[in-house]
This record gives sequence, structure tokens and C-alpha cells, in this order.
Amino acid sequence: MSSGGSERARRWVGSFGTRINAFWALLFVGTLVVLTFAADWATRRALEAQDRDAVVEELRAHGDSFASGGLDALRERLTTRSDARISLVRVRADENRTLLRLGPGAAPSDGTLDALAPSPTVHVVSTQTHRWTVAVQRVGDDHVMQVALSDAWRDQTLWELRRVFAVVLVVALLLGLLGGFWIMRRALRPVRALADTATRVVEAGDFSARVARGGTGDELDQLAAAFNRMLESNERLVQGMRDALDHVAHDLRTPLTRLRSGAEVALRSGDEPTHAEALADAIDESDRVLTMLRTLTDISEAETGLMKLDRQRVDLAAIAREVIDLYAYVAEDAGLALAADLDEGVIAWGDAVRIRQALANLVDNAIKYSRADTEVRIEVRAEADRAVVRVRDEGPGIPEDALPRVFERLYRADASRTHRGLGLGLSFVRAIAEAHGGEVSATSVEGRGSTFTLALPTPA
Repeated sequence: MSSGGSERARRWVGSFGTRINAFWALLFVGTLVVLTFAADWATRRALEAQDRDAVVEELRAHGDSFASGGLDALRERLTTRSDARISLVRVRADENRTLLRLGPGAAPSDGTLDALAPSPTVHVVSTQTHRWTVAVQRVGDDHVMQVALSDAWRDQTLWELRRVFAVVLVVALLLGLLGGFWIMRRALRPVRALADTATRVVEAGDFSARVARGGTGDELDQLAAAFNRMLESNERLVQGMRDALDHVAHDLRTPLTRLRSGAEVALRSGDEPTHAEALADAIDESDRVLTMLRTLTDISEAETGLMKLDRQRVDLAAIAREVIDLYAYVAEDAGLALAADLDEGVIAWGDAVRIRQALANLVDNAIKYSRADTEVRIEVRAEADRAVVRVRDEGPGIPEDALPRVFERLYRADASRTHRGLGLGLSFVRAIAEAHGGEVSATSVEGRGSTFTLALPTPA
């Protein structure tokens, strides 16, 4: 056999399916053997009980015939109505003389029967060739009748049954092995598909691979569904990392290029004001890079549960007014109006500083993307068991295909990046919302604006 063939054989022998099938076969065969021995033992006991009942019944019937009609009546009954299995019927007088001995088969010797006590009992007598079931009963005042049945017919019956058991055992073993192999192949098919898919992902880097589901809804089908969800999550994470690296490279390139350009200008110029301006620009660009890195760190802490929150009762209307005051001049410079529709007494349970940061990011985002001479509206509502803040703008809206991704890190629906920003604000809002046990969502109509909704838990 070739090395490849021997390797496949070793893998097949050592495979999980082969081991399970071998275990199933051993268990199946062991169970059949135990059942066969139990059936043989039970059959033997049942046949022995039948033999005892038969000799007792024959003894009583022959005894009645002898008592009513003597030896002639007994002979007539033996030739017409006696059980064919009975091997011996013998009548003795009190002086131990044999008056009648009839039987179709070989019988125990007289000496053996002479040793039996003349009482109405059943005995098992062994000879060199057979074992006999013998019933003895006194008939009348001076006679003893003995009826004997050989085990030859019982042994023949057991032999035939054992042959049947052997055939059934072999057939059941073959069917069990084939059935076990077939069932195991079907049962392990989803596992093999899962292993093949995992191999494609690891070796080929194909994160789009998925395990085909059978739709049965059983445990293996649920495993395949969970594995597919994991692959989808990994695919999104890998794609997100690729996009994030691209975006970070793009966003860091601009401030670093400015830093380098400013430094080069300062080096070429001996003018102190130029040096001061270059240093100021360097500080601004450094702050921008540090802000990006700090925001990324905050998002990671929030998503991993490491963000420390000083939870307390937070008045959302008061927080909203603070943010409106903070952005009033920014909105005015952009030609926008900030409108407020705040329900009083809406209390959230969370960290006031972080909630203020989240709302500020939403308002900043709305101002950044709104058209001039439009309105940005901030609403505070109590809805069910949530404290809700909504920020509505009248900007160009978000494309439908971009809407599901607006909360991803470093993602911008504005692919041209004409608006200055880090692409982290909305991702930071989502991280803060989820750290509080809340959620943030967005709806948008292109050409008419967008609405961002921040829902936070209320005090218990």
C-alpha cells in the first residue's frame, strides 16, 4: 500500500466516527449476547417447567384410567391419548414388581427407578445419555405409577432455538454495523462541513465561507448556525480592522505631514515669529492626534466594560440645556438655529459626564452636516422604561447603504472626507450608550435630514 493510502487508513481507523462506530458495535454485540444467553436460560427454565407440568398431568390422567379400569384401561389410553413426549409409563405393585412398562423411547434402567421413593413427587434422574423428569404417585392402596420424560426433545428444541439465535445475532450484527456506519456518517456530516469550512478560513483566509445548514433545528444545526454567526462577526471585525487601518493611516497622514512641513519651514526660516507659528501648528496637530488616540482608548474601554462610570440620577433636560449653551455660538457661526423641546423631570441612571459627552457628539455631528439656514432640534422624552434624547437635523441625510455603518469606528459616510473630523464621534456615542446598558439608533431620509436617538436606562 502506498504511503498516502496507509496514511488515509490510519486517519480512518483513528477517526472519531470509527471509534464511535466500534464502540456502538461492541455495545450492540454485547447487548445481543447478553440477551441471547438470557433468552436461552429463560427458554430452558420454561421448557423444564413444561416438562414437570406434562409428567404430572400425564401421571394424574393415567392414574385415573388405572384406578377406574385397571391395566387394560391404562394400555388403551396410552395408545390413544398419551402425550407423545412421554418416554416411560410404569406401574408397580407394592412388592416392587413391574406390572406394566410402556414407552416409545429409551428409558432409565429399572435399577434407577427402583431407587425412587414411591411418593407423589417429581424427580430429575440422570443417566449416561439423558436427564429424565420423573413423576411418581401412589395409585390405589398397593400400586405405584411412574411417568418419565426424557430431555432429548428439550435439547433438540434448544438446539434449534440456538441456531436461530446465532443467525439472528450475525444478521443483527451486520445490520447494526452497517446502520451504525450510515447513521454516524449522517450525524458527523455537519461536523465535517464545519471542519472543512474552518480549514478554508484558516488556510485560505476566506472569511466569506459558511457552513451549509440542514434546517433540522437539532443541536448540530444549531452549532452550524452559531459557527456561521461567529464567522460573520469575524468577517465584520476583520473588515473593520482593515477599514480602520486605512482610515487611521489617512487621518494621521494629514497632521503628521503638517507637522513635518511646519518643522521644515521653521528650519529654513530664521524668523522667530515663523518658529512660533510652526510650534503652535505642531501643538494643534499633536492635540488632534492625541484626541484621536484618546477617543479610541475610551471606545475600547467602553466596549470591553473597563470604562468607569459614576452612576447617579441624571436630569437629561439639564444636560441638554448645557450642551445647547455650549454649541450656541458654533451653530450661529454655521448659520443654524438650535431648538429645544425638553420634557422636565426625565431622569436617566448613569454617568453625567459621559452622557454629556455623548449628547455633545450628537449635536456636533448634526451641526457639522446640516445645511445653512436650517434647524437642529434636541428633544428629551420619557418613553416606557427609557430616558430618551433625540437630535434631529435638516442636513442631506445619510445614504441607505451607509446607515448601518455610521456607528463604526473611523467610518464616514462622506467618502471624500471633505468635512473635518475623526470619524469616531458616533462610535463613541454608541460605546457610551452600551456601557450604560442603553442604545443609540439612527434614521435618515436623503435630502431631508437625520434623527439620532439615544435611549438610556432609568433609575430602578
